[in-house]
Amino acid sequence: MKFLNRFISHPVKTDIERYRESGVKIGSNCNIWGATIDSLFPFLVEIGNDCTITGGVKILAHDAAPALFGKGYKIGKVIIRDKVFVGMDTVIMPGVEIGPNVIVGANSVVTKSIPQNSVAAGVPARIISSLEDYLSKSQGDIHPTWPLHPGYIKELQREVKEIYE
Repeated sequence: MKFLNRFISHPVKTDIERYRESGVKIGSNCNIWGATIDSLFPFLVEIGNDCTITGGVKILAHDAAPALFGKGYKIGKVIIRDKVFVGMDTVIMPGVEIGPNVIVGANSVVTKSIPQNSVAAGVPARIISSLEDYLSKSQGDIHPTWPLHPGYIKELQREVKEIYE
């Protein structure tokens, strides 16, 4: 960002900076990649430390659908605890708490709270495994280096290409 800021008249802000300014509480060492966080009630959203929120994720602190039927808005806090990974295109509904050490699979719809140390997926999202079981079953598929550096990415791409060709 510092490089780009030399060429424009106003500084470029990251998604995290913009969300913090709007009232979202975001811990340290988080990555938010192209997600959308409720713009009406951003102050009702809390994201812990060491979280990754991937592209297309929508975090909603309100549901306006009941208003169509004269019932008003459903409004509730969304709390995402430490070390949570939320897969692409997931929708997190109001009033949900996602415990620490949780993976939420891509394209899930989280309508109820998810307890710590678990893996959840589906529509609606449900617990499919403990985190410990998931990590032990996936051990052969998991590559150990994080964060990814350019040299590692090229090496990983070569390995994967060899496997799938």
